[in-house]
Amino acid sequence: IFASYLDRNNQTLRGLIEKQVKQQHLLNIPYQALVPAENYQTTPEKQIEYKKRGLEIKKIENFKIPSQIVIFGNSVAISSLSSPMMTTYIENQAIAQTLNILFVQLWQQAINV
Repeated sequence: IFASYLDRNNQTLRGLIEKQVKQQHLLNIPYQALVPAENYQTTPEKQIEYKKRGLEIKKIENFKIPSQIVIFGNSVAISSLSSPMMTTYIENQAIAQTLNILFVQLWQQAINV
């Protein structure tokens, strides 16, 4: 996931994200997130909890994107988290692969939390 700086500003959205992460953990689906460094705060306890849930997070500087991008298999979901909220779902191997390559490149440059 390319996390938006807006994803934690909305309590309802925050709850949906937490619910999704829990469901992924129950299904043993690993989860990686690139988050904006300036918006992300954590604690050592939270990091231990994340690792137990299969969640790996890295911070990246100058990464203030208003939409969230989730890549899963051959699918991509792009969600505008500003008003009006909207999600576009794309099922296409080439598009998913392209965004995954970008994710991996940024992941390698990101800061461990």
